[in-house]
Amino acid sequence: MSEILDLAKTLERKSKQRAERSEVILENAFNEHEQHIKAALQKKRVKISNVISQDRSYAEKQSTLLKRAVLRTWIWLPITLITVLILAWGIAWGQGKLIERNWQTISEQNRTIEKLKSQGGNIQISNCDNRTCVQIDESAGAYQDGYRIPQGY
Repeated sequence: MSEILDLAKTLERKSKQRAERSEVILENAFNEHEQHIKAALQKKRVKISNVISQDRSYAEKQSTLLKRAVLRTWIWLPITLITVLILAWGIAWGQGKLIERNWQTISEQNRTIEKLKSQGGNIQISNCDNRTCVQIDESAGAYQDGYRIPQGY
């Protein structure tokens, strides 16, 4: 029986040694696999980080371009508005001056008309047989040397 017991102890010891060796081999394989996974993950992290950095840089460039475009629009808007207002004011001023000159001309013409009326401006001049003729006021009578007063004076 002692042989069986020795065999059992030997078998148990060899099983423990095999189990320990298997455990060490599995642990080494697991550690090696873990290192490969970590390295692959690190590579992916660096790659993704670079892509994000490039995208962020691109987005910042696009944002800067958009800000410049908006700024240019906001710069030109007041300049255009001020230019239009100045042009409108200039046109209104010019029209005012034109109206003032026309008003003065009309006033002068009205004064001239009144002066002419007072000096016989209501006389109707016509054409009689290709000669100039006027209507005569018969009720005014005749003056020396055959002069007569035209009608409307």
